[in-house]
Amino acid sequence: MSWDVMIFSKDPGPITGDMKVPPLGDAQFVRDQISKSLPGVNWSNPAWGVLEGKGWSIEFNHQTSGPTDSVMLHVRGGGDPISAIVKLCKDNGWVAMDAQDATLIDLNKPSDKTWKEFQGYRDKLAAGISTPPPPPASTEMRAVNIGISVLFFAILAWLLIRWSNR
Repeated sequence: MSWDVMIFSKDPGPITGDMKVPPLGDAQFVRDQISKSLPGVNWSNPAWGVLEGKGWSIEFNHQTSGPTDSVMLHVRGGGDPISAIVKLCKDNGWVAMDAQDATLIDLNKPSDKTWKEFQGYRDKLAAGISTPPPPPASTEMRAVNIGISVLFFAILAWLLIRWSNR
């Protein structure tokens, strides 16, 4: 689960199926520009660069070659990844769209509202997942107890019927 941001060369306007935005550049050029702005990106997979920050990580997802129209950023963790995203865009004249609300991030006064909302949602889900279900043994024991009770009453009924027929 990640907070997602899309990088474009300029404001793409409304997101539609036939949307055309000028490319950011050739894929290798884009990787070079990202690394120049944010040193330390691991490009061992050219289509999936990873940058580790203070308590956060950003994965840069785009194609390995050819013209690159956009780069998807998958942001995880906590802290302040927004500063890195703003630096990347300002250094390269690019724009960043917050995929959570489909609005451009204001590079001069970026808001962390949707980033914090994402973290709250993620933490709420994680808290629910970390609550363990009842152990299988207790469920199995209930089934065994019910089975024994049914068997007991069936035998008791059989004995009573048999005793009453004497």
